[in-house]
Amino acid sequence: MDRGEWHGSTRDHAVLGLLRDVEPSAGGSVDIGRAMRAGRRRVRRRRVAVAVAAAAATALAVFLPSLPWTRPAPPATPASQLVQDGQAFDAAAPAFLVGSAGGFTPDSYETGRYRQVIRLRSTDPASRATAVITMYAPGRQPSLPDGEPAPPVNDRPARWIPRGLAWEWAPGAWGTVALEDQTEDRDRAHRVAQSVLPRRGAPVSIPFTVDPAAIGAGRRLIGVVTSYPNDQVTTRVSVKYGTHDLAGDWIEVGVRQPRPSTAPNADLSSTPAAISASEVLLLPAGKPYAIFARGGDGPARRTLATAVTVNAGSLNT
Repeated sequence: MDRGEWHGSTRDHAVLGLLRDVEPSAGGSVDIGRAMRAGRRRVRRRRVAVAVAAAAATALAVFLPSLPWTRPAPPATPASQLVQDGQAFDAAAPAFLVGSAGGFTPDSYETGRYRQVIRLRSTDPASRATAVITMYAPGRQPSLPDGEPAPPVNDRPARWIPRGLAWEWAPGAWGTVALEDQTEDRDRAHRVAQSVLPRRGAPVSIPFTVDPAAIGAGRRLIGVVTSYPNDQVTTRVSVKYGTHDLAGDWIEVGVRQPRPSTAPNADLSSTPAAISASEVLLLPAGKPYAIFARGGDGPARRTLATAVTVNAGSLNT
């Protein structure tokens, strides 16, 4: 038997199989010719359906890997690679990757040696709900949480705290989620915690320099604050200086998008400025950015704000 006969025989068997579905005429007989033609049409339709289904399956297999929610999560960075000397993060680089979860999305990230803080905003533009994630280096949390046990977070032990959750993201290292200005919502807090992944990031790129003489005696870099891109635009980058990493004696200086409603009320170093009780804001004429200084005292803020030089080519300068 040659291949042509085999194919023909197979085709005829398929058609004959379809004859079982043909109803006899009113006289009790079957028109074999008509039934064979109908059977062949059914075979052709089935082949077309199978071909379409196969093509659709192939297209789906090609398309699905490109969808962001089907991509595997990036691997977590071991805690031993995130902390220096076993007890401190890199003060200029983020140590965690945070996703959108529980109706929140990241708004800003503050690096630090002993803790890193991620502020969240609601994904609903009409809502003012906010939350804060605080991640501590090993042994740097103020106290161990003593709330009732919570479901594990990424297979790590967790406990409930007032309006939030604490979990041990690595041995001896804890993180917390706090829902601000909200009633208890444990499910929401747990989903936010699940979105936090230990992952070393590159040091933050700072688009300006600060004259070291203006920083102040005893102060050093204790963190960098950046906004998450909103409409693909990062609206704020700043650096924080202090004498101690977790103390409250910090002073911060940086650049941000100016608010259209901001009006100058002073002049510093021949630059229009808006000065309030808590902030100095320089408004360089014709520039798409403002230079701000917060924290410290008034004279220190003025000195620091006027010591900033925006790098050429950055911030559309």
